[in-house]
Amino acid sequence: MSLRHYFRRPPAVTAVEAVRLVADGALVVDVRRAFEWNRVHIPGAVHMPLEVLPERCLELPTSASSSPSAPAVSAPPVRRTC
Repeated sequence: MSLRHYFRRPPAVTAVEAVRLVADGALVVDVRRAFEWNRVHIPGAVHMPLEVLPERCLELPTSASSSPSAPAVSAPPVRRTC
């Protein structure tokens, strides 16, 4: 992977797109700090603070069906970038 890969901005989604993606079985990973998560978070989201994401990203489910809170729908394959 080139160095340029690490400086690209991840694709942004609107709130409407996020709702559609979650309805289609997407897994939301909330990377905020614990006090922010405790204040408010998306139901069904997985909390994994950004500081620990590189070490813990392999703990994330590889498909929507392996997530305990994921809806039972057909979803596109997971695209993992860690």
